[in-house]
Amino acid sequence: MQRDLLVVLNTFGTWEDISSQAQSYIDTLDSVFWHVDNNPLLDVKVVISAVKVNKEVLIQLKEKFLNRITIFKYSERYTVQVSFNKTVLSTISHFNEDYNGYLYISSGLYLPKINNLFSRLINKNNSNEYGIIQLQVNTDGGYDYLGNYNNKEEDYLVPIGGNCNFHIALINKKIKDFYELPITDVHGFCSMEIGLSYISYALRKKYMILGNSECKHISSTGFEESNSDRHSWASLPSELGEVIGYINPLQELFVPGSHLLWGRTIDTFLNDKEGIESGLGYYSGKFVIDWNGIILPHDESKYGDDYLSLDPRLKESVKRNYFTNKNEINYDKINYTIYE
Repeated sequence: MQRDLLVVLNTFGTWEDISSQAQSYIDTLDSVFWHVDNNPLLDVKVVISAVKVNKEVLIQLKEKFLNRITIFKYSERYTVQVSFNKTVLSTISHFNEDYNGYLYISSGLYLPKINNLFSRLINKNNSNEYGIIQLQVNTDGGYDYLGNYNNKEEDYLVPIGGNCNFHIALINKKIKDFYELPITDVHGFCSMEIGLSYISYALRKKYMILGNSECKHISSTGFEESNSDRHSWASLPSELGEVIGYINPLQELFVPGSHLLWGRTIDTFLNDKEGIESGLGYYSGKFVIDWNGIILPHDESKYGDDYLSLDPRLKESVKRNYFTNKNEINYDKINYTIYE
């Protein structure tokens, strides 16, 4: 069975005020279901990816939304990239169905009441032209990285090497099918956005920001565990270390623009000769702030109209460099509990 859209609300940790936490998630889900209910012809499933979230919060969500949601609960800490990937793969397996796209939503994110938002998003995704479609946010968008992004009413094609902060984005099924995971998972605390344009354009799929789609974004506060833990190396459960062959976190290389995990270093990219020849980059764009830096500029001649890759070798290099393999982390061994 093939459905239009899988919506994944990504949640992490326990707030000091559990009632406020539950209400925040309810408000986000209400903003999602407003679109589901106003677009009855669209086929949408909604799930929650919950990492170390208090059971009482999950109970309140189920009491409110009943069978409209399925909750995938993780008792161990994982980076949000890993937990999102696992939730998408597990939803597909559990329900024996797939989706044309997977909508990643951060907590503290509320969708606007724009009648045609979901229909535009799904129609563009179903066109098979786009690999990644991000929605706009009113704060912490990271649009300075793009430099020339000014008209929020129009769709914007993100240039190769460009990116903005990853709060809400639709990932096309073709991304998951080729790379075997929906989003890049080799980074910890930050910098995963660096790979987005290469991931999409390597498959000759466009990477865009949807016009007239601005969501309200509120930074998370009040966690018993720091919000940065959701991305950091500390998010890896200690008992998983032997399974995935993870190197001691103290050996993680930290350079500007890099929070690589799994024992990887920037040399992983710099030593990929075939990748560099085909257009591989590890580059935050032409207009970035200093801390992100430029490590491996791509060869612009390897990209054609609309930044689509001209060398079929690039997608294999992107898969090697921006996605883990089973020697690093075996998703089949990540445990979860389902609340239906």
